[in-house]
Amino acid sequence: MKKIVLVYISLCLMASILSAKEIYGLKSRSGGGTQFNTPVYLYKFNDSGAELILIGTVLKSDTQTQMQVDALACSDSLGLWCFDVSSAGQSVLYRLNPATAQTIGDGVIFPQRRFFGAAFDRFDRLWALDLFEGFLVTIDMETKTEVSCLKLALDDMPFTDVSAGGDIAFNDRHGVYLVLSNDIYHVNLCSGQMTKEYQDTVSAPYTQYFVGAAFASETPDWLYVFECNDNSGIDNDDIFRYDLADAFSRTTSYLGIFPEFNAGRGDLATGFPASSTTGSPDMNHNGCVNLLDFNLFSPQWGQSGGPADLNLDSRVDSQDMLLLAMQWLCEVY
Repeated sequence: MKKIVLVYISLCLMASILSAKEIYGLKSRSGGGTQFNTPVYLYKFNDSGAELILIGTVLKSDTQTQMQVDALACSDSLGLWCFDVSSAGQSVLYRLNPATAQTIGDGVIFPQRRFFGAAFDRFDRLWALDLFEGFLVTIDMETKTEVSCLKLALDDMPFTDVSAGGDIAFNDRHGVYLVLSNDIYHVNLCSGQMTKEYQDTVSAPYTQYFVGAAFASETPDWLYVFECNDNSGIDNDDIFRYDLADAFSRTTSYLGIFPEFNAGRGDLATGFPASSTTGSPDMNHNGCVNLLDFNLFSPQWGQSGGPADLNLDSRVDSQDMLLLAMQWLCEVY
């Protein structure tokens, strides 16, 4: 009987640990102005608001040298990834060990890209934010290549930002959000249009500067944001929680994190539960279902499996066509 009780208690403890999903974050040392430098800390916390845990300084595993990384992204199945942005002419994609903060394997170079925000969608596509050029880029993680490039727009005008900040976050209840400066935008993946939904003026005249964003998995209305306002003499490098179901009401989750240095940049990331019941009707991986996807779908009619087998029943037929039609002109993430 005692053994049964102990097993039950152990299972309950495991369930309580797993129920609060971890959110990972980066904090880099300020290099002055909009620049940042090493060290870059990797840390984590969870949806329950438990203690912030420092994992370590991000290091390149083969040389044990410190790295300037940003654009942190997390996948339940693919793990933790980031971009080395130390070179102005490129971004280099690396996988991170979430237990040691060290890289795993070699990096993949993306020339002429400056990625400072990133997130995975439910289909394990990596979306990376290049605000210098105003693009949201989709990366196929099997080939580690760009497969689509969405031009961002605000008020029907092309949008760019050279401050090297910002981040994106995906959520199946609210969609895709982009944070930048003290603004929170919703992004339409079909058009690239950004709609400002909230501006944080609580700390005026010291404007917030948002650099990281991640939705809570257990409470999908909660959007966590990391801000790194570098005004001296005030608390900075804070993590806020915005409740989208309550007019973006703000709660301070962590104030002045890791105060041994002032942040230059940072990021937040959490895993988006992967889709296991259906495939993606977004055949060309651009975030929107339209005629281009139908043109890729139709030649696969009658085949046994493949990308067009959306209901995963090993045959491309009318049931798959129905799934595609149901999401016609819709965003898919």
